[in-house]
Amino acid sequence: MDTNVFSYILAVADSKSISGAARQLFMSQPALTKQLGKLESELGFKIFDRSHSPLTVTEKGKIFLEFAVKYQELEKELNCSLAKQIKCRSGQSEWQPLIEADTMQAYIQQIF
Repeated sequence: MDTNVFSYILAVADSKSISGAARQLFMSQPALTKQLGKLESELGFKIFDRSHSPLTVTEKGKIFLEFAVKYQELEKELNCSLAKQIKCRSGQSEWQPLIEADTMQAYIQQIF
């Protein structure tokens, strides 16, 4: 799963419109629609009810949005921790991650 979709979904929920979210994300509306469709296909349910305007979030979509917010908070926390580690290791030219990428990927897959 492309983790950028969390930002995409939250932008759509915030603007209640795919075209509005696309403008906010500096991407085309068709590209955002394609990403949204790909994610919904992967998940097996619709996140947004597009039958009327403005868009509304489905019941399953509400659950997904909660996790999207949590994911973004975790990502910010991870980035802050990594930034602190880099500052603490001044003098070392090699960056050492706190969490291996495959471990983080496995954790994210467990959530979803």
